[in-house]
Amino acid sequence: MSSSPLDNLYLEILPTNTVDLYRVWDRAGSDWEPNPYAGSGRVDCPVKPSEFEMLYVSTTALTAIQESRLLTERSGGTGWIFHRSRAAGFKITVYRTATPLPAAPLDARNAALLGLDRTTLLDGKGPYQAAALRIRRERGADVPALCWRSRHREADGLVLAIFHDKKLSIGLTRVSAMSLMDHPIIDVLERHPTVILG
Repeated sequence: MSSSPLDNLYLEILPTNTVDLYRVWDRAGSDWEPNPYAGSGRVDCPVKPSEFEMLYVSTTALTAIQESRLLTERSGGTGWIFHRSRAAGFKITVYRTATPLPAAPLDARNAALLGLDRTTLLDGKGPYQAAALRIRRERGADVPALCWRSRHREADGLVLAIFHDKKLSIGLTRVSAMSLMDHPIIDVLERHPTVILG
């Protein structure tokens, strides 16, 4: 059996069986079904027809809101704008997995293996999509998810991209779903001194 450099891929084991995952969404069914308009996400499949589809979640509700562009940074780093009127149309789903989740970090621990150096990262999502495709083709059997730290300032969690066809094998379940405006994180945002309500 031939070896691959990705045999040395570092996998982080995330305790998603005891820690909640979050997804903020507005398109009907998009907290479980693949996005029919996929292609623009950070690690979406770069080839057609798509060889895989991703479900993006976060390890904290705050990061999920930031990743959904409902909480955006003000110019000059002087605070945040919470787009409350837009957020009213969104829902938030909470998930857990049956066991701890192995995820391949797309950061310094795997950067050299995946060609994600500082120069290529300036090119945007392309290098990440290529890295995801390579992981899928070479390690798809045992890597159900990818992860990275959110680039949003003050983000307090990781972003995870779970391969849709691995959801059942990792025991991903929806624990709850509600209107985003009913989630406790909204009270935190509305009382935070650096958040302006939009």
